[in-house]
Amino acid sequence: MDAHFLAFLVGVIDGDGYIQLRKRLNGYIEFNLVITFNNRDLATFEYILSKLHFGVIANVNSSTSKLIIYNFELKYILVPLLLKHGLFFLTENRINQYNFLLYTLEYNIKKWELLPENIPNYSPYNLQNPKLISQNIWYFNNWLVGFVVAEGSFFVQANKEIAFSISQKGNKELIEAIHFFFKPGRAIYYSESKNVYIVSMSSARDIQKVINFFSFDNHFPLIGYKKDSYELWLKALKESSRYKGLNLPQ
Repeated sequence: MDAHFLAFLVGVIDGDGYIQLRKRLNGYIEFNLVITFNNRDLATFEYILSKLHFGVIANVNSSTSKLIIYNFELKYILVPLLLKHGLFFLTENRINQYNFLLYTLEYNIKKWELLPENIPNYSPYNLQNPKLISQNIWYFNNWLVGFVVAEGSFFVQANKEIAFSISQKGNKELIEAIHFFFKPGRAIYYSESKNVYIVSMSSARDIQKVINFFSFDNHFPLIGYKKDSYELWLKALKESSRYKGLNLPQ
């Protein structure tokens, strides 16, 4: 399976998914990968299933659905693919959940009572230095596209200012790495009450960086609803006198 797609998928999971660790009634451990999404993103997750050839989409309510990869496919198909390509998660919760999964696979632990208190960190990457994350992680660009599908937003504000933002609860160093990657003129906004970090870009110079990344760089493309949102965003840029000097895709 294509490594660029898998890196994109890791980004989506880091943003909107989680690895569920469950204790079954018989005491055995079960892992499931769950990605919760708005139904407007259905085409995105149907595409992901078409690439994976495993997993299911379950409707939750009129506005929400879940993509679920069950225990067997997760442990014996997806995880070996991720390890083959050296793909690891970059958000704290997902790293911790994946460490549990990898530990049980390495030591063939199947019963809950055999889990130790301390689990080693299997990630080979140092995520404490934001300036090095995008430089040292070979799949960062493809991961970032997936993360934007989950956590990014292309929008036009009421004052006609056109903007792009990425938000995330916690994971300060990772957000700092994204900020360092784009080098926008605006500092990271932090909401202490919600523990949310936001990278926001709206100046013509910064918007050009966003366009360069999503339209001219060679990495996995936006898909589904986020692709549609980006195309409407580009249309607004073309119609804006403020941003008329930008280099836009045809």
